[in-house]
Amino acid sequence: MVKRVVMHVGLGKTGTRTIQTTLAGNRRSLAQLGVVYPGADLAHHDLLALIHHKGAGHFWYTRRGLDARAAHAAAQRQMSALRAAAATQAPTIILSSEYFQTLRAPQIADFDRQIAALGYQLETLCYIRAPLAHTASRIQQGVKMATARIAQMMDRPYPPLARNHCEAALKALGPARVHLRKMEDARDGLTRDLLWAARTPLPSGAFPDRRQNTGFCHDAVYLLDAINALDADHRPDRPTFRLHQQELRDLTGQKFTLPPDVARRIQAQSRAEQDWLYRNFCLCYPLQGITDVPSHWQEIEWAADTLKEVSRTAHAEPDWPPQQQAQSA
Repeated sequence: MVKRVVMHVGLGKTGTRTIQTTLAGNRRSLAQLGVVYPGADLAHHDLLALIHHKGAGHFWYTRRGLDARAAHAAAQRQMSALRAAAATQAPTIILSSEYFQTLRAPQIADFDRQIAALGYQLETLCYIRAPLAHTASRIQQGVKMATARIAQMMDRPYPPLARNHCEAALKALGPARVHLRKMEDARDGLTRDLLWAARTPLPSGAFPDRRQNTGFCHDAVYLLDAINALDADHRPDRPTFRLHQQELRDLTGQKFTLPPDVARRIQAQSRAEQDWLYRNFCLCYPLQGITDVPSHWQEIEWAADTLKEVSRTAHAEPDWPPQQQAQSA
């Protein structure tokens, strides 16, 4: 029987943190099924110093102020955990990192040789998501983290993240060892779907997803964008956001949706990747229906006016003024 190291390549906003949290919280139970999630960390980012073309200079280390020596020490620690996992002769070892998506073919091939020396076969697995939902989720996350304004993110082109990874992996490993799955098809949970793809027999109901991120409703996203503008000179404290954070989370309504003009552009820009994915994996998404909502400029204006009105009082009213969708559409 072939023993496998499954490298979960966490493309942005495809449930990566949920998968990592669930796997990390179930190490003992997984080991009883012959699956090892090495080490004690949530994910395996620290391997990057040994397997990424940027090495110890990767953003993962520089953001934490680690020099090359500290980065390599962290990488060796995780590599030791991987070797210890291989020494158990477990049928399946799973590694996971968002940063694996930028590995290039030569580095994947080199890592494959290291894995083969341990008596295992390296395979990659990543999830894809419908382009419109994927883009909306990425924009919402950017607003939540205050990394950019909505208007800026709406203008960005659609990034072919899945194709970029898969082209490198196919070149290094071949099609039999590169796996692509639709996030929407994981109806029993992403973690269970990943384990099933890794050929692990699962007890009924085992390993339910431990979800980490909760989204804001459509109106709350635009209100938060307006709040981020007020907090622009006060990062990382974000005092206005902290003042209204709970109220934003308590808002209910439709989920965040791309305006029609942006949705049509994203559909057009994503077609090349969709065609490539179909040719290589027989996976693609049909054109989605586009919801008729106001333009993002109308939404931005509404949010700014609403925040100005709320700011006239010491705190927000129990219910923020609702958007007049019919008037603004």
